[in-house]
Amino acid sequence: MKHFIKALFQDLVDQAWTLLGLGTAWVLLEGSARALVGNMIIITLGFWIITFPIFRYEKPEKKEKDTK
Repeated sequence: MKHFIKALFQDLVDQAWTLLGLGTAWVLLEGSARALVGNMIIITLGFWIITFPIFRYEKPEKKEKDTK
């Protein structure tokens, strides 16, 4: 579980430019455009987190013990 949380956080950090662009748009816009961009930010983050284990998460390989 610890590896999953770390990998999810790293995946979101890797998308920093996308989040920065959406955040900048949200700050600069007004009215209904701002509300729309805010909703899109929430939807995008939610979709990204939901699809993370399906498409982008690779489970760590288990180390096998030598049996001699």
